[in-house]
Amino acid sequence: MKSYSPSSEITYESGTDTVNYVNIKEKSTLWEAIGVYAVKAYGRRAYIRGDRQVNVSLSILSVNIGTQRIIEYGKQLDTRSMLSKIYMKNVDGEYGYSYSSGKTIPHGITREKYYGLDKQWLNNVVVGLKDRIEFAEREYLVEHITYEGYCGEDITDKIICNGYGVNGKRVSRMEITVNSKGMQTKLLCE
Repeated sequence: MKSYSPSSEITYESGTDTVNYVNIKEKSTLWEAIGVYAVKAYGRRAYIRGDRQVNVSLSILSVNIGTQRIIEYGKQLDTRSMLSKIYMKNVDGEYGYSYSSGKTIPHGITREKYYGLDKQWLNNVVVGLKDRIEFAEREYLVEHITYEGYCGEDITDKIICNGYGVNGKRVSRMEITVNSKGMQTKLLCE
């Protein structure tokens, strides 16, 4: 087996869990391999913190944006990628594995997806199917807030902003814009 060493410019958080093995599909990217490891070791996907650090654990930091001038606040619902149920073939070629989502019921969504046998998850099929459902549901219901400036927050940090629904929620996405009006930060929080 060929060994691979990523760029020395990419770092990762210390103290990551060890797992027995991960089965990586042929022609997978490094990021896809990291994703399989993260789900197996932590039950969640990896993310980039800062400009080049791969993390899997949730941030312990809280950032107060309540002193900034709030430009916009709102909620958004996006059900386009949600799945009500997924199926995966077993070793006999039948769709013997399935996993359902309860989050689609209130929206009246029936959207099913069928996958072939995925050897990455044979040791724990439920974890793999659950991850696919959760990935399809990412950011389906979020609150967003835009404010002037930037307070140093990053992905998975908790936001402190009393009086707004984002208070106590984690940053799932952020967009920083700099233009003639100055700097603005938009946070999507779950």
